Amino acid sequence: MNKFVIVDIETTGHSPKKGDRMIQFAGVVLEDRKITETFTTFLNPGIPISPFITELTGIDNEMVANAPSFTEVAGEILQLMEEACFVAHNAHFDLTFLQDELELGGFPKLTSPVIDTVEMTRIFMPTLESYKLSDIANFAGFDHDRPHQADSDAIVTAEWFLAMLNKLDHLPDQTIFALRNLAKYVKSDLFHLLDQWYLERVSHPRKLAVDLELFRGIVLKKEKVDQNLSTGHHKAALEKVNLQDEWAEESPASFIHASLDRGDLALIETGAETNHKFSYLLAAAVFSMQKNKPVLVATATVHDQQVILQEIIPQVRSCLAQPISVQLLKGRNRYLNLWKFERILHEHSEHYDEVITKMQILVWLTETETGDCDELNLSTGGWQFLRRISGIQIDKEGSNPWFDRDFYRKAVTKASAAQIVVTNHHYLLTNVEEENNIFSDFEYVIIDEAHLFENNALSVFGMKLTYRRMKFLLNQLGPIEQMKVSGKIDAILTKYNLPVTYNAEKVQLIIHDFLKRLDEFFQTCVVVYKQNNKNIYNGKIVIENTPIFSDILYSWERVYDAFTVFFSCLEERLNQLFRYYHFLSEQEKMTVEDFSLLLTDLTILKQMNMEFQDLQNNKLIWLDMDERNPLTSIVIHSQPLYVEDDLAKTLYLRKKAIIFISNALTVEDSFQYMIKKLGLNDFPVVTKQFYSNESFYKQIRLYSLNDLPNISEVKEEEYIEKISNSIIAIATTLERKLLILFSSNEMLKKTYHLIKDSGALDEYLLMAQGVSSGSLHRLSKQFSRFDKVILFISNSNLEQFSFDQSLQTAIMVRLPFLSPNEPVHYHRAKALKNKGINSFQTLSLPEAVIRFKQGFVKLMNPGTKIREWIIFDKRIYSTSYGRTFLHSIPPVPLEKVDLTLLCKKLDNDS
Repeated sequence: MNKFVIVDIETTGHSPKKGDRMIQFAGVVLEDRKITETFTTFLNPGIPISPFITELTGIDNEMVANAPSFTEVAGEILQLMEEACFVAHNAHFDLTFLQDELELGGFPKLTSPVIDTVEMTRIFMPTLESYKLSDIANFAGFDHDRPHQADSDAIVTAEWFLAMLNKLDHLPDQTIFALRNLAKYVKSDLFHLLDQWYLERVSHPRKLAVDLELFRGIVLKKEKVDQNLSTGHHKAALEKVNLQDEWAEESPASFIHASLDRGDLALIETGAETNHKFSYLLAAAVFSMQKNKPVLVATATVHDQQVILQEIIPQVRSCLAQPISVQLLKGRNRYLNLWKFERILHEHSEHYDEVITKMQILVWLTETETGDCDELNLSTGGWQFLRRISGIQIDKEGSNPWFDRDFYRKAVTKASAAQIVVTNHHYLLTNVEEENNIFSDFEYVIIDEAHLFENNALSVFGMKLTYRRMKFLLNQLGPIEQMKVSGKIDAILTKYNLPVTYNAEKVQLIIHDFLKRLDEFFQTCVVVYKQNNKNIYNGKIVIENTPIFSDILYSWERVYDAFTVFFSCLEERLNQLFRYYHFLSEQEKMTVEDFSLLLTDLTILKQMNMEFQDLQNNKLIWLDMDERNPLTSIVIHSQPLYVEDDLAKTLYLRKKAIIFISNALTVEDSFQYMIKKLGLNDFPVVTKQFYSNESFYKQIRLYSLNDLPNISEVKEEEYIEKISNSIIAIATTLERKLLILFSSNEMLKKTYHLIKDSGALDEYLLMAQGVSSGSLHRLSKQFSRFDKVILFISNSNLEQFSFDQSLQTAIMVRLPFLSPNEPVHYHRAKALKNKGINSFQTLSLPEAVIRFKQGFVKLMNPGTKIREWIIFDKRIYSTSYGRTFLHSIPPVPLEKVDLTLLCKKLDNDS
């Protein structure tokens, strides 16, 4: 391969066979890694270009009116492609569309080899956060002034293709050899490209770079000495540092430091404009240096851990002008198990996701210093494959040749010597249950995003059983004759003549009986769900020990009886294989380890049975499903009603100081609700609220529509129609991106569909949580890319989105009260009522205010700072409790306006 034509096309839609056509073609010819020719032209599609395509590409009907048709330039395109390799970003779309256009025009189809730069990027740039061309251009520093126009896209793709060839030049020989062998099973013709590099390296081997090492056939980055390790002269060094600004009297940093020093159990609330992460990390660093004691920081998410390490810690080091040792620590399964990877690498598989993931890891190992798999950008199938590699070694007595290089072991060792260790709520809560856990020696703890801590504790101390997960696990087990896991296990038992109680035929009957009863159970859940519509909230229905749910409870007993036989049968087989483990081949050991991991995953049924037995004792179990696909979407949740005692026993009583910090911990300047929620009523608690700087909020406009009805005054359909009309009017006025927040998923979906079906906002890209494809992270990324886009999400998921300053307007449809029927909320309210306590004032209202406040702070922080926040819910000003919401945020005046006046004000501000 020496000639490459990098192609990009723009079209009116996705399928020529359904009437869509090209509107632009661009080709960039590369020979000897130099651009030798470019060809670009607009194309007249013969059909109108939709407003959405014009918004996306910048190409309108006028621009293509006098352009040639595709058939007029097809000959030039075919000539351009002669003896060339077809290269494109997401090549399947461009090539398929081009081939269809050629076929429709009566031209011969292309027979060129194909390389997809998306596939190449996944392999050679495995840690890149996004594979979108515009994001790649931004990452690489390429000039990309007209995204979604073919000529600009083709040039950027060509530049990126050259950059990846350059990356390939610098990969070690052994990595290239391994990649070449795997490339036979990818979708594009990457094998032919890698074969060229392979032949060149065989003829002219290259010396391994000094920062790399070759071990057992795999190249990985050598461990570097941490330049930020403790020097032991902290106090003397600190005396030379001027912290006058950061350490001003009553600053957040100085208060947090004093709390750590006193051994407080403290709740601290900061304003939106405060970089509270910097404040507590600075305090932690100074405290650790002075006292020679480590500080444990727990963030809400894994993403927050990365933000701290990559963005905030460098600021703290700069401020202190000296090194600080910081270590991220996550669960074992977040780190690559090198011993298992080596063995699975040599396991033959043509499964696409497995092959791509192996190739990504091979490249990544030449770059990573941590082995933290969260650095990788993997597909869903890739993460499932990684789950196989993450299991703990069975052969405890055997020699793991990778022990000294084990990433998790090294992370734990570094954490034991670090001044600050950064983990997440989930990993902290998972570990503290054991008395001698990995965090036992950390006496000083800072819990960030503390308003989420109790909710995360509920999740960690709960569990869920899903139909899809069970089907996935049991499909892996498979019938014996299919030679999946159970078939392979039976073959090993037969080969070594290992005695077991049941032969293969009997085992198959046992598996079949369990599968049958499990299917009956899930079917019963669907039937009971549909019979009890009135008890459903957002697809959830609580299972109680009442006649209504007797069919479910009886069916579960039948499932568990069958599972007990099923599991003991498989467990016996596993135990026999354990006894014979040292005599097995490496491939057989991998099969046994897969089998062991599978049985470990299936123990969820044992745990769920304990929850069913404990149904009346601080436990809730509920069904959650999507009515459109009820069976395949079933999730059975189990959760404790309260976690205060667990938190006190496992965390509060074992630490010298715990600092809870967040932007949203008070309701009308009182910490009382959060103190109770976190289970701190019986502890001496220090509280501190840092009030917001009023000047920070001067540019913000807070509006409430006064011409919308209360939802209680009209039917839901009428209310949805009215808010939809208001959204359309606001979007038409603004002509820029818009965020819409809902408290009900059903109302969100109905509003989205009503607006979309109306066609009134065809020039906008409409995206909705639970409707649009992709994860919340993907929706967040897409939202940031477009100018005219509307995103519909629930208040509860706002925390998972990140926004930049291109978002200037947000709408909150209703105040973020939880539904009275939400399972945990309902039962907590019921318990309060039984005690004669007003559940609205003590539970529903403060919880809604905290959510409201956190939403306000998130959208008003310096990184986003929206200009207009519009509230559709009249209760914000028409009820006595509305002022509780307004008094809990910084003093921003509320303007009550009708829709016409609002649109005028928005138009004037634009």
